[in-house]
Formats: sequence, C-alpha cells, structure tokens
Amino acid sequence: MTVSEVLERTLLEAARHAATPRVVVDFERLRFLDSSGVHALVRGYHAVNDAGGSLTVRNATGVVARVLHITGVAEALGMSVLDQKDEYPKGA
Repeated sequence: MTVSEVLERTLLEAARHAATPRVVVDFERLRFLDSSGVHALVRGYHAVNDAGGSLTVRNATGVVARVLHITGVAEALGMSVLDQKDEYPKGA
C-alpha cells in the first residue's frame, strides 16, 4: 500500500466514524507530494466536508506547499503561505 493510499484510507475512515470529524493533517515531515497525494487529500477533504466536518493541513512547507498552492488545494482548504512555517525555497 502506498503512502497516498494510507492517507486516503485514513481520511475516509475518519469521515465515516466520527460524528463531526475534525481532521488535522500535519505535513511537517513531508518533503514530497505528487498527484496521487493531492488526489488522496482532495478525496479526504470532500469526505470529511460531506460528513459535516473540517479538514486542515498544517506545516506544509517548501515543495509541498508549492504543490498545494499551484493545484489550488491550498486555497480550497483555506491555507495561506503566511500560515506556513517557511516560505517556498528560492528556485523551487
């Protein structure tokens, strides 16, 4: 099972099993995010939102933050570059 599959499964289970899920995904140690990870995050976001809950991403930095912003996922989740620990690295 891939990391993105584990992320998606975990988010979907949280949406199913909590009365009003409030999910925080901490990306502090994440250094890479590809389209499968973005897809898992978006599916999880929709599942949690449909269950009446909220999903927040914390500590997305560097390339991960950049991917989230370029894809529009950051804005959909209410993220801001100013909320992150670091800004994008120069040249990223």
